[in-house]
Amino acid sequence: ASVSLATTVTFYDADRGANLIQITPDANASDVVWDLELDSRLSYYFTPSTGQCKEIAMPVGVLRPTWLSNATFLGRKRVNGRDCLAYTKADFIDYYADATTCEPVSWYFHTMRARFDSVFWAPGLAVPNASWLAPPRYCREEASPEPVAAASKKKLKLE
Repeated sequence: ASVSLATTVTFYDADRGANLIQITPDANASDVVWDLELDSRLSYYFTPSTGQCKEIAMPVGVLRPTWLSNATFLGRKRVNGRDCLAYTKADFIDYYADATTCEPVSWYFHTMRARFDSVFWAPGLAVPNASWLAPPRYCREEASPEPVAAASKKKLKLE
């Protein structure tokens, strides 16, 4: 399997019931995919540069701050040169947090077979524009012919 690199920025706001993930492919910075997850149990995958959007019903909604409850502790592991506490949950994710600060270090999503590493952590950093936590109008006006999530998966080759 081949993998293309991308920079992913996440704005998690449990109080507002939203999680915004912006995925910028390193090969084409104008082709940013936005993944907006809401407590309404709807997620929107959209690409502002093309106006494509796909609404997806998600049974979970935005992860709560206590999402690691009932996870299996895997012990301490060295990840990206850092001493980490490792957890796995529901054959879904392996999560690594710095053993001293508890900052997120890495996530591995089982079904996607994709790993995401933290290179910068800024707790409390707010989304630059609160309007980003609502789906754009074109997401409600028409569905894209091909789901943006599938298109982004092809472009990022996370198969």
